[in-house]
Amino acid sequence: MIELVLAAEDIDAIRSALIGGEDEGCAVLFASQTLRADTTIRLLVREAQFPKKDDYTKRGAIEAELSPDFVAKVSKRARREKLAIIFVHSHPGSEPPHFSAIDAAGEKHLVAFLALRNPELVHAALVVSSGGMRARRLGTEEELRVIAIGMHRDVIFDPMLTSSPDSEIFDRQVRAFGASGLSGRPDQDGIEYGLPSR
Repeated sequence: MIELVLAAEDIDAIRSALIGGEDEGCAVLFASQTLRADTTIRLLVREAQFPKKDDYTKRGAIEAELSPDFVAKVSKRARREKLAIIFVHSHPGSEPPHFSAIDAAGEKHLVAFLALRNPELVHAALVVSSGGMRARRLGTEEELRVIAIGMHRDVIFDPMLTSSPDSEIFDRQVRAFGASGLSGRPDQDGIEYGLPSR
């Protein structure tokens, strides 16, 4: 299991910056990586960085692409400070977000890029909408538990609870709303990440 742990203030900042606007947006989180005795990997977010207008090569209602220079800068800093990178982007709508095929394609390029520069750490992707958050290990289908730490410890997303909506936990909701009412539909839009030329 991998956990992504953020301060509640960082989650508020991400939601405020990326949700509700006309265009999709991005953020980058820098995290330290720890290994618990039970072999759980924890990514402890230390800082959130929000790209400026010039840091995008594309940005619209259903797309956002970070510039190769911006990606190079954040990866260089992460390597220097031995930090994991979490690439965040928004999807429109009020349903729980899902990673799209475009997201997966962009992540594969990032995985290849980071494998040459910062391979010893786990990197991740986080997608947000007004309906929630979802995280996974970068370039894979392995989902991460997302935890907010503030006055209380809140689990924002737990793949153990949401990956199987037909489980007994959701039985009443499935009977009331149907399985699609719980899982939502995958978003068709996505994110691309520009990569520095070699």
